[in-house]
Amino acid sequence: MPFLLQVAAALDSGKVRKHNEDNYYRSDFDPTLDSKTDSLFLVVDGVGGNKGGANASLIACEQMPKLFFDPKRQKMELVTRLRDSIMATHHEIAAVGRSNPKLREMSCTFVVVAIVGNEAAIANMGDSRAYRLRNGVLKQMTVDHSMVQEQLAMGLINADQARTHPHKNVVTRSLGGVEQNVPDMIPLVLQPDDGLVLCTDGLHGAVTDAQIAKLMGQEKNQVQIAEDLVQEANNNGGPDNITALALKVLSQKTASGITRPTLAVNDKDHLRPIGLTYAKTQKRKRLWGFLPWG
Repeated sequence: MPFLLQVAAALDSGKVRKHNEDNYYRSDFDPTLDSKTDSLFLVVDGVGGNKGGANASLIACEQMPKLFFDPKRQKMELVTRLRDSIMATHHEIAAVGRSNPKLREMSCTFVVVAIVGNEAAIANMGDSRAYRLRNGVLKQMTVDHSMVQEQLAMGLINADQARTHPHKNVVTRSLGGVEQNVPDMIPLVLQPDDGLVLCTDGLHGAVTDAQIAKLMGQEKNQVQIAEDLVQEANNNGGPDNITALALKVLSQKTASGITRPTLAVNDKDHLRPIGLTYAKTQKRKRLWGFLPWG
């Protein structure tokens, strides 16, 4: 029996921001796809003000999957396929920005995981992160592209100072905008019972790694884990928009004992392939995504 992926996402504006520039995409809820072997999960955070940031986030969630699942790219090696889709998305956001002076510098940070057969890869720009929990040990899989991370790497500040640095939101790479940035590409070997969380800085900026590890390690389904992570960020002040996409690789033993949740069908963000569409979306009856992997 192949591995299964249990996936959920939660998105919240936080306690301070009036607008939400975060977004996410999950291929398991995309009604336009018919792939049983290829998966894509994306979290983005808009940069450059609400109007521009929100637009960049939405374009990323619409264009990157469209490009990644394009049949012309399906024969590419996974890392090449993902990088090519990212760079084409970058050019699309930049082109839209050039067409409207008010949106010229719009961009977004992102983190994405792609899974094809038994291969996986993570890519990122900016300070949206991927974490992996394996055998109770949490590992940050991505490195932030930020001013604070550069100072931390040079030993100019320590980890505690980085968490409260006044310029911690200044990123040095993003998707779109006027600069030609490139993503970090991270090949990934997944194992049964691995947990992954993709998140924006609204989560990891408010919740410590120890808290993230504790919440990811709960004996709960991924819907509850994603919502608990977002709630913890709000409990800690919710200073920014918050997005968490939680993924669990199920072994045959784990999958056989899984039960489907009895949540009511509503407009909750985790029921949509794209978290915010900036338009009324049709309610969906499907509550869970179980995808073959391996």
